[in-house]
Amino acid sequence: EKPLPGSDSLSCRDLAREKKLRQILSPGILQERFLPMELEGREVLVKEGNEWRADNRLLQAKTQGLSFRSSKSLDKSAKLASLILPWGTLVSANDDGDGWVKLNAVGYLRIIEACDRTLGFP
Repeated sequence: EKPLPGSDSLSCRDLAREKKLRQILSPGILQERFLPMELEGREVLVKEGNEWRADNRLLQAKTQGLSFRSSKSLDKSAKLASLILPWGTLVSANDDGDGWVKLNAVGYLRIIEACDRTLGFP
């Protein structure tokens, strides 16, 4: 369902994807997003190859997962309530060497792929 070459119009798939992304993602989502490697002195991200898994075994939080942050701060004002990495889920991110990981392009691609699955696209 790609637009014709030279066409300025989006395909039905592109339009549906854009609509769904607007529903589930906060504005400015493609800005830098961070995750802490530890919370309350307990490891919450475990490196697995080139990815990181959200791990709640040590923290035992009663939450759905880790909230992405707009900056490297545990302050509530940096927390992005609408963007959560569910416990047990892998994310592609880069270790910044300071106790934080930064979501990379592959991580954003996974968000878009998840959106496509939700919409029923292959």
